[in-house]
Amino acid sequence: PYYQPVTVTLTATDSEPGGWGVANTYYTTDGSTPTTSSTVYTGPFTIHGPTTVKFFSTDLAGNAGQVDTQQIEVQTMVSLTFDDQYEDQWLYAVPLLQAHNMTATYYVITSDSDVPYTCCMSWAQLDTLQAQGNDIGSQTVDHPNLTTLTTAQMTQEICGSRQDMLNNGITDPQSFAYPFGAYNSTVESIVQQCGFNSGRLDENLASPYACAGCDVTESIPPADPYAIKTPDSVKSTWTLSDLENLVTGAEQQ
Repeated sequence: PYYQPVTVTLTATDSEPGGWGVANTYYTTDGSTPTTSSTVYTGPFTIHGPTTVKFFSTDLAGNAGQVDTQQIEVQTMVSLTFDDQYEDQWLYAVPLLQAHNMTATYYVITSDSDVPYTCCMSWAQLDTLQAQGNDIGSQTVDHPNLTTLTTAQMTQEICGSRQDMLNNGITDPQSFAYPFGAYNSTVESIVQQCGFNSGRLDENLASPYACAGCDVTESIPPADPYAIKTPDSVKSTWTLSDLENLVTGAEQQ
């Protein structure tokens, strides 16, 4: 899950006839009641999740107005990604998503579609998915641990996969996923140099059975677009409640 940041602006006027005018506005964003020791409003501020803003103003004579409360709702965005372009994604996931007017990102190991292996979607199927509004991204040519390769080998796996996608009808592929979630600064740099605008990690957000102390959301935009955090990959043992809790837990926190 992701949160879209929201900018909050507070305004105050002294409505009393012959009033002294507004001196300061004080506010809190943690649900507590503000006092003159709270943060003084000096200009718009940004929140990154659902927030209760409480505020009041004082006039130049020292009189305090009543405390107002505003609940700021923030849009939750959930990104669905599928690795390795398996045929069962085409058979089962795609129809389900289409039934709910949803799209996803599909990360491709390009050599698997080049062969083509029966396990995996063909280039024609991937072209169709992109035409339907889905994002087709790369997971290298052969799915190696990139951090174990030489710079030349990294470049062949990353740039080579993007060129392979372009050669097979995928228009301007921009998303990249690190095999096994393994990356370093050199890998990030090559992903960017090869023309991708993002790099997705794995297991870096709190999940039902992993990374309990980790963050529950990624920011928009990500702090590092070439190291986008995600929950653990979904396992066959997960329940519907596990999936729902990833979203509702993020919203609550």
